[in-house]
Amino acid sequence: MKKINSKGFTLIEALIVLLLIGIILLTLIPSVITITNKNKKKSCVSTKNSIISSAKMYVAENKYTKINCGTNNISVSELKEYGNLTDKVLDDKFLNTNVVVTYNCTTKEFTYIYNIDCES
Repeated sequence: MKKINSKGFTLIEALIVLLLIGIILLTLIPSVITITNKNKKKSCVSTKNSIISSAKMYVAENKYTKINCGTNNISVSELKEYGNLTDKVLDDKFLNTNVVVTYNCTTKEFTYIYNIDCES
């Protein structure tokens, strides 16, 4: 009887292994993309909340000096310079964002309006 050389894979076995790895990757890629998009959206929402919180702190600290009756525009750059936001929180897409703070002098109430798109 002749012994068969069993030191390694045949070409067919190697192709089958590569095919199986390819099928596994094709099923995993959409899941990874979905998870990545969800994480980006969560990060955007977190940044949005940080901007609003820092705007509220800014207003609380400056309501008698820099906030007037009516509409006040507070830029994210201004909040960053004031020290309420860090570079770690902000992406470049947030730097041109404004928070519009409306102060009603008769009722002494503040209204915050912001437009940050977390879908893109």
